[in-house]
This record gives sequence, C-alpha cells and structure tokens, in this order.
Amino acid sequence: LKRYVGKADTLTYAASATDTDDEVRNGVIRTIRMGLVRYAAGTSAAERLIIGEHKDTIESSGAMHDPWNSWVFNMKLGGKLKGEQSSSGRELNTAFSVARVTESWKFIVDFSTKDKRDRVTYFDSDVEHMVSVTSSTGSREGNALLVRSLGQHVSVGVIGLASSSTFENTDLVVTVTPAIEYDLFPYAEATRRQFTAQYAVGVSRLNYRERTTYNETLETRPVHSLWVGYTTKQPWGRVTASLEGRQYLHNPKFYRVNTGAKASLRVFRGLSFDLEGSYTKIQDQLAIPHRDVSSQEALLKSSQSQMRTQAR
Repeated sequence: LKRYVGKADTLTYAASATDTDDEVRNGVIRTIRMGLVRYAAGTSAAERLIIGEHKDTIESSGAMHDPWNSWVFNMKLGGKLKGEQSSSGRELNTAFSVARVTESWKFIVDFSTKDKRDRVTYFDSDVEHMVSVTSSTGSREGNALLVRSLGQHVSVGVIGLASSSTFENTDLVVTVTPAIEYDLFPYAEATRRQFTAQYAVGVSRLNYRERTTYNETLETRPVHSLWVGYTTKQPWGRVTASLEGRQYLHNPKFYRVNTGAKASLRVFRGLSFDLEGSYTKIQDQLAIPHRDVSSQEALLKSSQSQMRTQAR
C-alpha cells in the first residue's frame, strides 16, 4: 500500500431531484467503484475487471433519461384525534406541491389546508347543568415561486402568496414580491451544500373577516423580507440553518423574525447525535379583531393550550 501514499482523488456525485433513496445509494456506490479502478489496475485484480456501458441506462447522447423532465410532485394527508372527559378535538391537514428545478429555472407551487374542530364541556353555575362549546377553524394557503438563473450564483424571480384563515381573521391575503437571490456556491454543488440569501420587496393586500383593532377591514401595505439559509451534507452528518425577517414598510414596528437550526452529527458508525432549535418573534399582527374575547372562547383557547402542553 505504500505506493499509494500521497495519492488522493475527489469524485462528485450529483443526484437528481426525482431520484429515490435507492437510486441515490446506487449512484454513490457506482461513483466509488469508478474511483477505485485506477488503484485496482495495479493489482492482480486487474485481470478480472470489466469496464463497459449499460445499454438500457445510457442513451446514445450520453445523457441520463428522465421521463418526468425534472418535475417532482408531492401529496400529503394527515390528521389528529385527541380527547378526554371534558374536551376533545380533531384536525385534518392536506398538502400538495409541484416543483421543477433545473440549472436555469426554478418553479415551485404548493397548496395546503388545515381544518380543526375543538369541543369543551364544563359546568355552568348560572344554569346549573353541563354546557358544551364547539369551535371550528380552518385555513387555506398557496405559494408560488418562479426564479430565473443569471449565472452560477445570482438569480431573480417573483414570489406569490395567497391565504385565508378563520383563526387569524383573514378572508383573503394576497402578497406579490419580486426577489433577488444569491448563492455562495455554484448550482453544481447544490445537492451537497448551499449558502443562500434572498431579498424580496412588494405589496400585500389584506382583506379581514372582522374589523381589526386598527379599525381596518381592507388595506394594502408595502412589505419586504430577507431570508438566509445554509445547508451542508458531509460524511460526518448534515446541518441546516436559516434566518428570516419580514417587515411592513409603512410602519417599521410591524415585523417578525424567525430562526432555526437542525443538525444530525455522526459520532461513529451506527450512532448519530441530533440537535434542533428555533426561535420566533411576532410583532406584525395587523389582523387582531376589534372585540372582546368571550368567556367561552377563552375556555376553548385554554383547553387547546393544555392539550398542546400535554402533547409535548
């Protein structure tokens, strides 16, 4: 083995967004095998080596065939049931997304829904019998992103958002923001590492279900946002971190900040150490309704809070 001292090769494998876990694993193995060829060529195993192309997977042009043309579709369906003697609840979540990411274009659209129903039973001393209170909330949200690459590091595009929520007192919120994005690393390394900053500025049209504490039922406000994210996948693990800030330009005191990080670190084969944390500060609640919360609503919120605490 002394003759190989000082020799080092770096091979890169780039997985497609449409590849399954098994395809990615096979691609990595194939790349490692290719890297070992020159070392095996100097041993007795060289006589048993066979080098060739698989006619079913390699086209005459040499490019890999993708029947989906880089399109990726995802669908999710989830639900929750919870209950005890004095309270119960159920929740249904759905999500759908479609995406196409190439070296020149990025197109992503996703839509999600959430429907929640809670019921609380308590003894009302005024009528001297048990009373049940039911609350139903729902939300709908759609996002769209279209980005055009201007090179290995800079991209421009537009972000669109439409949402509605009974819980947040919004009938329809529409936001459109042109954006510019910079990635420290080139596109070819996107599957292994990314360090991206994105700035967007535009307008938000807010239509409320009830009059707000600021005496508004419909308003249009300028808004801007900054997002910074870092992701790396290495033999020792994976790290993801992000920082996002959003602010209404008509009044700087209306803003929100969200940051989070997640790491999965490999200590040794068979043992990994996971860390995760997040922090959010919300100061942009323009949609708070201008009315007092009833005792029944307060009871429902208290019950929901207790359920969330117990679930943790």
